[in-house]
Amino acid sequence: MRRPTAEEPLRIARVMNEVAEELGRAIQAHGPIRSAHEGYAVVLEEVRELEREVFCRERRAEALRAEAIQVAAMAVRLVADVLDGGATEVADGRRSVVVPRLPAPGVSHCGDDLP
Repeated sequence: MRRPTAEEPLRIARVMNEVAEELGRAIQAHGPIRSAHEGYAVVLEEVRELEREVFCRERRAEALRAEAIQVAAMAVRLVADVLDGGATEVADGRRSVVVPRLPAPGVSHCGDDLP
């Protein structure tokens, strides 16, 4: 296992700032994610766009980076809007719809706790 360099925390912080900026743009442009299924679809769409860049014959680092940042931002959005059950605040002061919280950990809603 390699040891982290002194620059690594700064590099990661810069990437996280880019993710936060992308998340802010998404919040401005779109309503909240209202369900795990919707969130999955949004994240999957971004992953497929990333996949196209990864397997592109003429890979462009800038486009690859942009798609990876979008995947991370939409994953954060899924957690914030659906799993944390809170409304996402929009810059103009409006608040999005509050998404109901999922059942507590250990409570299944997939049928695997049925006899």
